[in-house]
Amino acid sequence: MGHVDFVVGNPPWVNWEYLPSAYRQSIIPLYEDTYGLFPHTGLRRRHGSTRIDISSLFTYVSADRYLRDSGKLGFLITESVFSTDSGKGFRRMMLPRGVPLNAYRVDNMVNLKPFENVGNRMAAILIEKGKKTDFPVPYCIWAQRPDSEPVNMDMPLSRVLQITTRDQRRARPVRATDLSSQWSAGGDFNDTVLQRLSGSSRYKAHAGVCTWLNSAFWVEIVQPVGTRAMLVRNITRGAKLPVPETTAQIETEFLFPLLRPRDMRRWFAKPSAHIVVPQDPQNPAHGIPEATLKRVAPKTYDFLNTFRVQLTNRPGYRKYLEPHGEPFYALYDIKRYTFGKHKVVWPRISSSIDAVVVSIGEKTIIPQETIILSHATSAEEAHYICACLNSSPSQIFLASYSQQGGKSYASTQILEYLKIPSFDGNSPLHRQLADLSEKCHGAAVVRDQRKLEKMEVELGRVAARLWGISAPVLHEIEAALCKID
Repeated sequence: MGHVDFVVGNPPWVNWEYLPSAYRQSIIPLYEDTYGLFPHTGLRRRHGSTRIDISSLFTYVSADRYLRDSGKLGFLITESVFSTDSGKGFRRMMLPRGVPLNAYRVDNMVNLKPFENVGNRMAAILIEKGKKTDFPVPYCIWAQRPDSEPVNMDMPLSRVLQITTRDQRRARPVRATDLSSQWSAGGDFNDTVLQRLSGSSRYKAHAGVCTWLNSAFWVEIVQPVGTRAMLVRNITRGAKLPVPETTAQIETEFLFPLLRPRDMRRWFAKPSAHIVVPQDPQNPAHGIPEATLKRVAPKTYDFLNTFRVQLTNRPGYRKYLEPHGEPFYALYDIKRYTFGKHKVVWPRISSSIDAVVVSIGEKTIIPQETIILSHATSAEEAHYICACLNSSPSQIFLASYSQQGGKSYASTQILEYLKIPSFDGNSPLHRQLADLSEKCHGAAVVRDQRKLEKMEVELGRVAARLWGISAPVLHEIEAALCKID
């Protein structure tokens, strides 16, 4: 087939992880060497690649092999290429030999759901070969009108236009210095928000602890046994990979409160279970050697040894930990910051940032892997960070570029894109934000919703001053958040 002026189509949408293994191996050279669609290296590459959709490769191959210069392509693809970290390679908009691609229009139809019985997040992209993408890109968000009949594939365009709304926006990279960063497509005030909030901070975000077999590590306490042991029962309810329900004694040294998304809401967290963490206290990234655990905590060792076969067969363990000689019960994504005295935590699967401060009490609270954490050096600094994250400017900033309700909505990238100034204990503004966070936490404990809403409004005003946002723009932000809610 020769080069043509137009290519139009609907390529297959299949995540990398669901492709047959042999096929994956055969197209790795295209993904990596030819088109650079793997966005990262190292661990971030291994994890992010599982969410890369094959439609991105189809788009690049079709533009490269079939379009002539100045030719145009129109494809239906997954919206995730614009709003998730896994789309970073796609957003480079560059073919081999330095041939640029101009993404000159996007139609977001996620809320419209035009295909019956298909839950995928759909977008239409128009691309011109041979020109660089000129930001901002026209970005139209389609939505169903209230009380109208559902859209179906047999409707004429004229009827679809009658029963839908089209919100015409402009999209640009959330980080101006990185054109492959996620696209932000907010309202008319979006440029101001990006200008004021976009950047990086010294604060880092990390994932919580990954077990790959929660039912072997998550436990509920049955009763204390003396001063150094607990009778526990592993939690098997709802487990994806169940193990036999087991009741046994374990030493308290390696038993910690477990924080799960169900245990928290904005400004409030209370663990309802515990987790066994058999990691080296001096170097938490490594599991305690078997001989050592047998000696210092024999009951804990015996409990974990009950599940040896299942723990050894964990795919993640075999891929990431076993090759480095880690014991069969070792955990993943656990470092010194996991045990930090003061942490700000929030669920990554959400439609908003719902951050809360957790400080060490009797034992360190350990967040599970679907919770993101950031370590602070003091309680006041933790409350300052929490206030910034939960404020209305931060909420609208995240909503402008993330996939709401998606698995990576409030991921570790927040602090790579959101410019939170370093805490200064001598700054009245910083201390005021920390104080408001403490008061919001107090109101959340007693569920005083009226007081909480009043303080969150004040928090938005103070945070707007932090980022230099005017009162009229803040009013637009608050109105936009009401529409999202």
